[in-house]
Amino acid sequence: MPAKRSTEDQEDYLRHGRFGEGVPNVAASLPVAFWKATSIVGICLIVIAIAAGYIDGATHFNFSLPDYNIFLIGGLIGVAVSSVGLIGWTRRLAPRAQVRMAVLVFVTPWIAAGLFARNDIHGPGAFILVLIIPATILALVLLLMAVLSNSQTP
Repeated sequence: MPAKRSTEDQEDYLRHGRFGEGVPNVAASLPVAFWKATSIVGICLIVIAIAAGYIDGATHFNFSLPDYNIFLIGGLIGVAVSSVGLIGWTRRLAPRAQVRMAVLVFVTPWIAAGLFARNDIHGPGAFILVLIIPATILALVLLLMAVLSNSQTP
């Protein structure tokens, strides 16, 4: 014979769609400062990777390729970490701020490419140009989050 459910369990089911505790949402319980710090760490890794490329170009490519791979891997990890951090951070913003964040994410690599990679698409500036693709995808995800959160607001 199954155990009788309490009224508290039934109210919890109506609120959350499940009985008992269920799986806790760890991402929702993390503070905004964690997501901001995650975003900043990822962006710093990207900036360090780009700066290493320009330093390598300024020293006439005296770095050997295995040494530079560490910076490229760090830049790729930075793209992933900053994307996760920005999504977590943006989830806590109002829909209008989410749209502003999406526009900022979309525009930033284009401005950086215009400033730093204008005549250098085969050198260190190539990594800036490669950042346009994940930034566009991230901006679309942030816009989708804004639209969905705006449609769910009563």
